Amino acid sequence: MLRVRQSRPPYLLYAGVALLGVLVRAVFLMLAGDLDAFADEVNYIYLALSWNRFSIYPDCVRYLWPPGYPFFLAVLLRFFQADAIFIAKACQVVLSGIIGFVTMLLAERVFDRRAAKVAGGLWCAYLPLIAFTHYTWPETLFLVFFLPGLYLLLTWWTLAEGDSGAGRLLAAGLLLGVALLIKEVILYLVVALVLLVVWRHRRGSWARGVGHASLLLLSTAAVVVPWTLRNYEVYGRLAPVGASLGENCYQGILRPYAAFDYPQVDYAQLYGREHARYRWFVERPPGITAQRAGAPNVVDRSAADVRQAQRVMVEHPKWFARGRLKRLANWLAPTSFFVRHYALRRYDGTLNVPSVRRTLLVVSIVESAAVIVLALAGATLALRKPAARTVLGWTLLYFMATALLVGMSRHRGAVAPLLIVLAAGFLSGSGRPWLRRKRPVVLLAIGGLIVGSLWWINYPEVALFLERAW
Repeated sequence: MLRVRQSRPPYLLYAGVALLGVLVRAVFLMLAGDLDAFADEVNYIYLALSWNRFSIYPDCVRYLWPPGYPFFLAVLLRFFQADAIFIAKACQVVLSGIIGFVTMLLAERVFDRRAAKVAGGLWCAYLPLIAFTHYTWPETLFLVFFLPGLYLLLTWWTLAEGDSGAGRLLAAGLLLGVALLIKEVILYLVVALVLLVVWRHRRGSWARGVGHASLLLLSTAAVVVPWTLRNYEVYGRLAPVGASLGENCYQGILRPYAAFDYPQVDYAQLYGREHARYRWFVERPPGITAQRAGAPNVVDRSAADVRQAQRVMVEHPKWFARGRLKRLANWLAPTSFFVRHYALRRYDGTLNVPSVRRTLLVVSIVESAAVIVLALAGATLALRKPAARTVLGWTLLYFMATALLVGMSRHRGAVAPLLIVLAAGFLSGSGRPWLRRKRPVVLLAIGGLIVGSLWWINYPEVALFLERAW
């Protein structure tokens, strides 16, 4: 592989755009006011308070979450007490500039400088990501570490064969390790990336590939293993980062269908019992029980729920497969937690003035839908560099696979910057030469048909959701 000489990115320009995005998020933070903690936000704050008051880190009965985000809140609570939650959100606003900056670097590396500028503009105004900076959910902090780690891995991939790039692999592994301690969702992605590093050397030295892969794996493990040992000491079971798979299996397979993006409704009434949407995706076959496991600790309960879910998968394979389509439809629906907060009446003050609320709702829905469609166009028509196709492609496929369990718009936030990069690649014109080739256009048409079908599946829920938010 030959090294391609590139000019230095315009770091000052990218930093300026990132600063603009930070200012936009700061305005939303001020306008959002004092949002009450909601759902998982309450649990994160509880864990942080327990850490400070009792010097222990408990689980949440159903989940054993990684300690990164509760630790972040615990430190701020220790020093700022009653003001800590607002300080945490302000920190997220400032740190989000890293996400914007790296998003532009990714777009330049994957496409070109024009795409980087477009990506920066999209990131500045993308409401689904803006909203997470003024919630106490870990998405922003996770992306602050995960996205640079992925970028370093991509830059390593493009190095010449003679350049080991050990420093980049080491830094990428450390960043991915910290990201794992914030959200365990990338546990198996790290394994996949390690295998891809070996595969990259398939035409050269396998020993060299194993060496590079070991560096990435060991640097990630150096961050995660101390927490793994702590879990083993407390629970007597191996839990590398956390134990949430069982609860996700319960929510996504064992219990009656529910979507966390939307207010709870009577789905038989919403769809009609005879409608294909209800019979295929909501109605449960007889004999499926939703009893929680009675194991003595959260790690054992998680394992027991996984076994229950596996039994249901074997006994009802067709129903299980249809349910995965519904979860994927939830993941791809053009909604977001920003819209959900409006539907649940979480906002007050300026953001809830009818004209402001309705404008932001329309903008958010249009942004979500446009980024999904344009990212599909960018992936099929503009993504040509082998390294980018490998790293970004497998990462997106991995997150789509995790969405098959409990898909919702919140989980799409972890790859929102990558979707923005792909959308920017198409908007900047990188895909135009491919419009004259049949295969990419056919792939785009098939992908568009799939996305449209998944949107059709979720249309009644989304329509009711927007009506309530409006």
